[in-house]
Amino acid sequence: MSLTAKKLNEERITKAVQITDSDQPCVSMPVKIKLDPNVKVCIERAELITESYRKTEGEPWIIRRAKALDHLLRNMTIYILEGEQIVGNYASNAHSLPTYPEISCRWLDDELDDAFRYNVVEEDKERLRKVHAFWHERNVEGRILASLPEDLREYIEASKSTAMFTLFWPLGCFTLDFKDWVFPKGLKGILGDVCARREGLSKDDPEYGERKEFYDAAEISIKAVIAFARRYSELAWQKASSAKGAAKEGYLRVAEVCAWVPENPPRTFHESLQSFFFCHLVTAQINWYSVGIGQRFDQILWPFYGKDRQEGGLTYARAVELLEFLWIKLDDLGQINPITTSIYQAGGTKFQNISVGGVDENGNDASNELSRAVLDATINIRTPQPAICLLYHDKLDPGLLEKAVDCIATGQGQPAVFNNDVCVKWHLNKSVELLYPESGEYLGVPHLGLVKKGDNLVRKLVSHLPEPLRERIEFSYDEWPYAAYTGGGRVGDMFRRTLKKAGLWDADKGLGIARGWAPTSCVGGGFQGKVTIQGTLTSILIFTVLDFVKCFEHVMYQGVEPETGEQVAPPTPDPRTFATYEEFFNAYMKQIEFQVDRANRAYQIAERIYEEQMPRPFASACTETCVARGKDGTRRGDASISEIFSIGQRERRRMPCCCEEARLR
Repeated sequence: MSLTAKKLNEERITKAVQITDSDQPCVSMPVKIKLDPNVKVCIERAELITESYRKTEGEPWIIRRAKALDHLLRNMTIYILEGEQIVGNYASNAHSLPTYPEISCRWLDDELDDAFRYNVVEEDKERLRKVHAFWHERNVEGRILASLPEDLREYIEASKSTAMFTLFWPLGCFTLDFKDWVFPKGLKGILGDVCARREGLSKDDPEYGERKEFYDAAEISIKAVIAFARRYSELAWQKASSAKGAAKEGYLRVAEVCAWVPENPPRTFHESLQSFFFCHLVTAQINWYSVGIGQRFDQILWPFYGKDRQEGGLTYARAVELLEFLWIKLDDLGQINPITTSIYQAGGTKFQNISVGGVDENGNDASNELSRAVLDATINIRTPQPAICLLYHDKLDPGLLEKAVDCIATGQGQPAVFNNDVCVKWHLNKSVELLYPESGEYLGVPHLGLVKKGDNLVRKLVSHLPEPLRERIEFSYDEWPYAAYTGGGRVGDMFRRTLKKAGLWDADKGLGIARGWAPTSCVGGGFQGKVTIQGTLTSILIFTVLDFVKCFEHVMYQGVEPETGEQVAPPTPDPRTFATYEEFFNAYMKQIEFQVDRANRAYQIAERIYEEQMPRPFASACTETCVARGKDGTRRGDASISEIFSIGQRERRRMPCCCEEARLR
């Protein structure tokens, strides 16, 4: 680790919400939360975004969102810490956390004088409460709670013990298309494409209004991010004018980099890292309260790394150092959360997954020297974020595997190891079929619609068979897509080539998309640079956790909550009367179905409100399919699979069917 990176890392304050034992522990609340007293709640973002929304009352939501981002990026405080080589901030100083009142704020009102009483000065508490007074009925939380029927609201607000609880936590993760869109074009190039497509719109198009609004909002957002980067360039020039020696050289380097990216395509490895961070910072922290990254760094950054190394402008040690600077910035993206979210998200992780290894679109090992640099930076800096993922397969470079073992041996729990062969197969069997037919056309795989139709047809046909036979057929049928893409030996290859020439089915293209998968956040997987996942429409109430053990308890107590004596779930027969396992299982499934149905109803209400009120024009502009469609990524029909949350082979015989089949959109 370089001395500069070490100094920056040591001077940071951990901004994660901490979990401690409660002073008066009980079953429902055994713990409490707190922040380091040196960490402060920054009210600048809350006030700036409220100023913008007050001025844009009555305008389309997507335009309001774009103008709010513009107001933030042009007026928020920016700073550059001494020694930083990757720059960008989201709060007014390095020891502060912003808030997001347009999404949720009730919980924060309750904690200002409790969990976070040492993190907000009295004057700021009053200013924040004034901001919240504007938002209580206007923000997403307020609108969802007002729209929920009474039987759902009481559970959402956690007034009853239940087998289902929801977290006030917007996932909303976009896998931005850096490799084929943002990096090659730069924001200026994307802006040109946006303007050209807007000019080409026909007023006879029934969706003309929506598409024009999207392109208008994308233009506002892109220009705002370009202006944001230029502010850092100007600040770095100012600091360089009074600095000397190595410090002056560092500021000048930052000034030159920020003057070029992300407006223009990056030319160097340093510029590619800075361009990436600006886009990630805006989409995952400033404009949205989000998690995840979902990028394969050794793929999207390799062209710049390889070019720099070949031309002699970059050493391996310097590349590792730059990655260390980026790791510090990513680990510094803390967030303030309510207690329910903090318990689930212990340590404040943002699940910022960066992957190395895996295979290319032809199935060959995709690892390279940059893969090892990523692991070396992780060994050196030892920050909890980003979360490094190794996509393991039989052809993986042994040197990279050894480096991964060395990294794990440091005790930091990184990298997480994913069985790439299983995950590619799973994505072909399950994720690909969930892509909308429209998005298949934009991705160059129009046959996806046929795959989905075929899947639905066969399931409908076998549904009339006796249950044991139907289950056996469906279990084996689950994996037919992978066999169709890869099986049959020479005969299969010949058949696929014939269909490709006829323009009916490009198996290579579909397989290539699945091979480009990456863990997006936690263990949820998405297709590299092609889709949005885990939250194109997710909301503060969308992350529902179903407690299977609690459902079992409800069977034992016939739907009565033993702690309160209330009937909180459907009454089922007295378990002492069960004569067979089937009788117990039927009662258990009734409790499961009750919880899944409630979650589904809440999801539908929440997603409708999110789709209307929380579009993300800048993130969408960084995704080629959204620009091609002329629609925000929150609109159904984009290449989105927010139904998928975790990777794993699905076994019908081991999973309750009602949960397995619930596509909660």
